[in-house]
Amino acid sequence: MSDEQMTVVIAAYGSHGAARRDYGELVRLHDVGVIADAKGIMLLMTDPDAKISVQEGGGGLMGKLAARSVAKAFKGRLSPDSGTVVVIFNSAARSGVEQAISHHVRRAFADAAGSDGAALEAAFAKAGDELAGPFPSESSVPRVEDLSRFSLPGTRIELNGLSMHVADEGSGDQVVLMVHGMPDTSACWKFQVPDMVSAGYRVIVPDLIGSGLSDKPRELEHYAAGQVVADLAGLLDKLEVDRVHLVGHGWGARLCWQFAMTHPFRVGAMVVISAGHPTARIADNLFSLPRARWDWFPFSNTDSNAAELYAAADCAYARLVFGSHPDLQDVLARNLSQDEGFGPMLRWDLANPVTASWFQALTDTTPPPEVHAPVLGIWPTGDIFCFEHEVEASGQYVNGPFRYERVDAASHWAPLDASGEVTRLILDWLLQHRATASPSAQ
Repeated sequence: MSDEQMTVVIAAYGSHGAARRDYGELVRLHDVGVIADAKGIMLLMTDPDAKISVQEGGGGLMGKLAARSVAKAFKGRLSPDSGTVVVIFNSAARSGVEQAISHHVRRAFADAAGSDGAALEAAFAKAGDELAGPFPSESSVPRVEDLSRFSLPGTRIELNGLSMHVADEGSGDQVVLMVHGMPDTSACWKFQVPDMVSAGYRVIVPDLIGSGLSDKPRELEHYAAGQVVADLAGLLDKLEVDRVHLVGHGWGARLCWQFAMTHPFRVGAMVVISAGHPTARIADNLFSLPRARWDWFPFSNTDSNAAELYAAADCAYARLVFGSHPDLQDVLARNLSQDEGFGPMLRWDLANPVTASWFQALTDTTPPPEVHAPVLGIWPTGDIFCFEHEVEASGQYVNGPFRYERVDAASHWAPLDASGEVTRLILDWLLQHRATASPSAQ
C-alpha cells in the first residue's frame, strides 16, 4: 500500500478516547445515514490523504463484538483510497482486552499491507474471529473481605427497621445531602466532600439501602423510589436537620427530584447530575426511538438471571455496562465480594420498572408537582445512560432559578472523572443560594 492511505482511529465512547462524541451526536449521525453499522461499530469516511495508524485502543465486551463484526461492516468500503475510518466502540474496559483490540487491529493492517480492500476485509475478519474465542470461565476479580474500603467512613443509623451507613462530615446550619446512584456507594462523592467541608458545609452522604455497607433486604418495597425518599427524610429527622441542599447523581438525582417535589419546604438549592426531571426524561424517551432503545439497560436488570449475567465470564456483561466507570475494578470487586453479588443493586430497577413509568406518563393527566428549589442541571458529554435534552428541558418543571451546564470530556460518572469541574459547579451554585438552606428560610 502507498503512503497515501487510511487512518484508523479506534476510540472508546464513554471513556477517554481521542475521537469521543456525545451520544446525541451519534444518534444524529445514525439517523441521517452517516454511520454504516450501529451494532457496535460505527464508521465515518473522510480524508483520503492520511497514512495508516492506529491511534487508540478500545476494549470491553463491545470491543469484542465490534471486532467480530468488522468484516461485515467494512464490506465494500475498504480500499487504499477509502480515507479515514473512525470506529467508536460503545464501551471500554480498562483491561487486557484494550491492548488485545489494538494489537489485533494493528496486525490486521500489517497482514493486509500491499493488498486490496478484499484482503483487508479478510484480515479484519481473521482478527475478529480470534478475539471472539471463548470467554474466561474463572474470574480475574479478587474477592475483598473488608468492604468498608468502598464507602466513605461513617456510622450506622436505624431507619424503617433497617440499618443505613451514613457519612456525616463538617458542621453548621448549611447542610448538604448527597445521594449516589447505581452501581455506586457514598464513595461516589469522595472528591467533593473534603472541598465542601472546607467551604463550611455539613455534608451527609448515605450508602442507600442495597448499596455499600447499608442493609440489603430482599423485599422490593424498600427500594421503591417513594420509600427511599421517605427514608432520606427520616434520616434527616434522625440527624435533627430540617432543611438541606440536595446533590444527586444518576439514580440519586432522580431521588432528589422526587424529594424536592414531595418535601418542598425541606429543600434549599439542588444540583442534579445526568438525570433530568422524571417527566422530561419519560417524554424524551417515549417519543424518540433512538433514545428509548437505551432503556435496554434497566429492562435487562429486571430479568430473573440478571445478577448471574453480571457475574458470568469474568463479569463480561458488567464490563460492558459499566465499562466507562473510572473505578470499574472496585465496582466489580465490591459486588462479587458481598452476599448475593450483583442482586441488591438490581432491585432498584425491579422496584421501579421503566414500563410502569411509561404507563403512568401515558395515562396520568395530572401535572407533576412543581419544584420550587433553585436547580442546577449538569450533563456530562460522555454520558451513555442519560440524555442531554432531559436535563436541559427540566427547567420547564422548575418554578424558580434553573441553570444548565455541560461538562466536557466526562463519562456518566462525572463526579469521579471530572471531579474538579463538578465540585466547582456545585460550590458555585450553593454559594449563590446559600441562604435558602438556613433554618430561618423556612
